Formats: sequence, C-alpha cells, structure tokens
Amino acid sequence: MSGKAKKTKGKMQQAVLSRTLLPMIIMGVIIVIAVLVGYRTTIKEEECKNLKIIAYSISSAFDEMYPGEYKLVGDRLLSFYKGDVDITTEYDYIEHMRQANGVEISIAMGNTRILSTLKNEYNERAIQTSINAGVVSEANKSKEPIISTAYNENIKYYACYLPLYNEEDYAGLVEVLKPVSEVDNEAWNSALPVFLITCICVIVTALIIYKYTDRFVGAIEGISRFLQSMISGNLSNEMPKNVTSRNDELGITGKTVVNMQNAIRVLVERDPLTGLFNRRCGNARLRKIQKYAAVSGMPYAVAMGDIDFFKKVNDTYGHEAGDMVLKRVAEIINKAMVGKGFVARWGGEEFLIAFDKTDKEGAGKELNNILNQIRSMVILYKDMNIRVTMSFGVVDGKMSNDFGTLLNAADEKLYYAKEHGRNQVVVKEPEDHEKDNPEEIEEVVNQVPEQSVVIQGADFGAMIDDGVVDEIIKKFTDNVIEEEEYGDNNGE
Repeated sequence: MSGKAKKTKGKMQQAVLSRTLLPMIIMGVIIVIAVLVGYRTTIKEEECKNLKIIAYSISSAFDEMYPGEYKLVGDRLLSFYKGDVDITTEYDYIEHMRQANGVEISIAMGNTRILSTLKNEYNERAIQTSINAGVVSEANKSKEPIISTAYNENIKYYACYLPLYNEEDYAGLVEVLKPVSEVDNEAWNSALPVFLITCICVIVTALIIYKYTDRFVGAIEGISRFLQSMISGNLSNEMPKNVTSRNDELGITGKTVVNMQNAIRVLVERDPLTGLFNRRCGNARLRKIQKYAAVSGMPYAVAMGDIDFFKKVNDTYGHEAGDMVLKRVAEIINKAMVGKGFVARWGGEEFLIAFDKTDKEGAGKELNNILNQIRSMVILYKDMNIRVTMSFGVVDGKMSNDFGTLLNAADEKLYYAKEHGRNQVVVKEPEDHEKDNPEEIEEVVNQVPEQSVVIQGADFGAMIDDGVVDEIIKKFTDNVIEEEEYGDNNGE
C-alpha cells in the first residue's frame, strides 16, 4: 500500500468512524458499567441476606441437635461441648451446609474458631485462628447479625457474623463467608448479555460504515498497491477482486491496468517467438526452485536441450521455416512440462528445462518421451516436410549448490550428446558411457525404423567418428528420404 493511498483511506475512515462509533462506544461503556454496578449491588444485597439465613439456620440446627450451652472443657486439650455433647469433631452438618450453599462456615468461642470449614494451602482446618477483634467487640454489644468483609489466605469474603449466647451471656459466634470473586462473577454474568448486545450494535454499525467507506477508497488503494508492486518489478501480482468485480469507472481502470501488466510481462518474461519464458525469467525461476529445494529437500533436475542441425534448417529452408520449427518444438516441450516444472528459451535453438520433485533419472524418462514426440513431428513448409531431432543433457540439482556449476554441468552433457551422435538424452556422466559398444550399436540400429528417424541435411563429416551413426548410415542408406550436400558447412 502506498503511503498516499493509506493516508487518504485512513483520514476518510477515521473521520466517519470517529463521528459515529465513538459516541456509541462511550454510551455503550456507560450502560455496561451502570448495569454491572447495579447487578453487583443487587446481588451483594441478596447474598448478604442469604448469609444471614444460613447463619440463623446453623444456630437453630445446633440448638435443636445439641440442646444446652456452648462451653469449652479441659485444661490444655480443650473440647467443644454443646450441652452434654462433645461436638469438637462434628463437621457433618456444617460441611453439608458449605457444599449446599457455596459458603465457608466457622463456629467460634470468644474470638477463636473452634469448628471451621476453612482450610489453608496445606488442607489444614482454620481452627484455633482468630476472628477480627472489632467484629467480636461489636457482637458482644448486639444479638443482631453483623455484615462485614473478611480476609483469609489472601481471599476476600463477604461475611456474616451471628452472635451466640448462653442465656444472656455472650458465648461466641457463627461465621458465614462468601468469596467476593463469586459475587462479582455472578454480577458480570448477569451484565454480560447487555455487554454483548452493546458490542454487537457497535460492531454492526462499524461494519456498515466500513463497507461504504472501504468499497470506494479500497478500490483506489488496491489499484495503487498493484501499480507499486509493478514498479517494484513484481509482474505476477493479482489485481484485488474488489477492483475487478466493479462495473464502474474504477473497475474499468483496474482491468486496463491488468492488461497493461500482462503486456509488460510478455515483453519482460516471455520470448516473443515461442511464448516460452525468456532467459532472464528462466534464470530467476530456476534459482527459486533451487532455493526451495535447499530448504525442503525436494529433488529437482536441470536439463539443457538443443535442436540438432538447426543451422542447416535455416540455411536450407530459410529463417521463416526455422521459426516454425522453434515454435513447434517449444509447443511440444511446454505442453509436456505442464505440472512438472518449466521450460525457457535459453538462446537460439537452445532450451533450459527444469524439473521439480524429480531426480535426473525421472527427468531423463520425461525427456525421452519429449524427444520421441519431436522425432515423430513433421512440419509442412511450402510442400516440404521438415523433421528434426534434439539432444539433451540432464543433471541432478543436488550435484551442486552453485547456480553456474549446475548449468555448466548440464551444458557439458548436452555437448557430449552433440559430440556422440546427437538425437539422444544424456543422463549418465560422460565417463560412464561405453564407447562403441557393439550391443548398444545394434540395439539403436534396430530401433531406427520403428522410431521413423529421418536424416535430413545431416553433416556426416561431423558424425563420421561416431560408431552408432556410422552403422545407421551404412545400413539404412536406402531409407534416407532426403540428403543435402553442404560441403564444409560447420553448422550445428
């Protein structure tokens, strides 16, 4: 995105959004806070009432289950009695009340907890711990329950303290605690629907506003970004759909820019004659494959190919015929390489072929298939049939991380193919090839009629030292459709 387009879009959207969404957001926040505070206050009051009810219930239950006065018996080891019953370890009822109401319960004598469901981090009950002295002092003066807050193990509680009396004398109190966090969570859960409705209203409004501000400004910004990408050298970038899908002037402008990009890309990346990638683009694409393979471990292969005796085609039939040959050869190779890599015209009659996700053996098989198609190709030019063959050299991409070394190795194999009979794919290293192997010669000779090889304008002087070609010439002289005498022409 260009700075100017980004600034323009930002100013427009900020102006609209700030004048519409900001007041709505502020109003929504105020509503949510007011609702949250209101719910919290209401829920707190209800919980405090519940704490009082629970405290009274416990006091009444103990009076009913254990008639008599509260007292501590013993000198060093104290026992807690209610009437004649030792209730020091009677936790069944208060544990039941704790679980049923989600509260913590303690019964204290004086200001010391004797029974308690409170536990510390070591799962030890909070017995023999003290209750706030101010609460105890207030409980001594009144028989009414006291609502307050308390802390235990760094947890804040809403607390209800109900004084316990033996006749008219203060004996202790019932402590019922409810975590403040639970009350706050309940308040928040109650206010959550209001909060969600407010958020939804704000979001829907924002989307509507954004839609109407973004469609126009976004299209301009998309065209600007597309052009900036082209200026930076990226000719593969796509125009955003929000531009190309428009039917107004902006859409027409966007489509015109895309057509301009395509025209530039053809000029920059494509060979004008064959439509293949040119050398510059082929170089870049091969480097990209090389980098990806270095990271992913993907196998790949690189081949160089050259049309055999192409100079003789030009000299015999003319450059127009040569162009037809180049186009047909390029068409065959390009079609065969779909989904397997790419092909580029490297220069003249030479082609660079890169295979991704396969090694040189797999590439060699594909190239032999391509070569068979080229062998069987017949080009009709001014009542003349033109047939050509090609030579290929292929190497594994893993043989070297150096770009130049890789291309030189493929070129050396191509040169070897040229020097040893042409019309072949060289996969093995030159030193691995056996020279003049009689069995191989016989095999190639026997295959010639089946492959419909036609020697046209062959430079026999350049091939005379090759055993395979020499045998073919001797055995199939009668099958040569056309042979031109070129004297000392040293063309390829």
